[in-house]
Amino acid sequence: MYLDMNHWIYLAQAATGHADGGRYQAALEALRHVAGRVVIPLASVHYMEMDGNRNAARRADLARLMEELSGFVCLAPRSDILRVELETVLAWRFGTPPRFPDAGLLGWGVLQAFGRRGGLTVHSKDGGDITARAREEWPGGPSAFEAFSHAAGLLATRTVLRGPTEDAVAELRSLGWDPTVARRIAEERAQSERELARQLLADPRYRDRVRDFVSAEFLAAELGGALGEALKERGLGLAELLEDVDTARRFTDRMPSGDAWISLLSAAHRNPQTRWRPNDIFDFDALSVAIPYCDIVVTDRHACRLANAARLPDRLGAKVIPTLEELAPALDELF
Repeated sequence: MYLDMNHWIYLAQAATGHADGGRYQAALEALRHVAGRVVIPLASVHYMEMDGNRNAARRADLARLMEELSGFVCLAPRSDILRVELETVLAWRFGTPPRFPDAGLLGWGVLQAFGRRGGLTVHSKDGGDITARAREEWPGGPSAFEAFSHAAGLLATRTVLRGPTEDAVAELRSLGWDPTVARRIAEERAQSERELARQLLADPRYRDRVRDFVSAEFLAAELGGALGEALKERGLGLAELLEDVDTARRFTDRMPSGDAWISLLSAAHRNPQTRWRPNDIFDFDALSVAIPYCDIVVTDRHACRLANAARLPDRLGAKVIPTLEELAPALDELF
């Protein structure tokens, strides 16, 4: 089950007895009741959005609840999932066995949320990886090494999610820490969508082909290098993959997270009033993984309307709801 950041904040208000938290108490109790039976993963976007919260006390309260309910289980990054889907659809397209990269749907901790291996790595003085040897020679043996590695990962993940204390911010900035990087990248991507929206408005003939334009953007900007690399490994070119428009449509439609991303952005582009903010980019990236691969997705009303307008819940098998008040009945349906 996936919760977007707004709903995590509402649940934290309930957990801390905030004046506005009473209305979310039932949802919090329902989640605590199903703990251990329902996975509530974090995603890279949660860590990125936490960087924007500069209130240390509220961030700490939120991080404690996130740890309690998620156990720091995370969704694999969108880039890893797209690569698996790409290999699958290429196997369908050319009738060859899929070559899956080493990627699973779920991981643990902040590193794996961002596509890193995670765990403790030991290097020699010359930079060589001696982790395997260190694991065997560790005082107490391999099990003690694994326990230490997990403790280190737990500390790192807690630290990143909670963020620095106020008195540590200046020192971290002097060392190059910049919490605005993710939002600046999202702003650049939002600007690209504003430009596409301008082009779509410039010619009424384009309005009936919004999905094709967004699909082309997905192939070029979202798959980009991974697609080129996969085709090169097979000795193929893009023209051999996408012979015509119908083939291109079937290709992207067979990628669940690709279908979700294209559908959400297409629905947003059909509304000329869409403003295209960085938060939209965060939401669409996260939802393009959550909707195909989670049973329940709790997001904001705008994203919920877009998902249902595109019929994503029906097509991909998720229940997408806009409020925590609807969560307890949705959980009951799982059991």
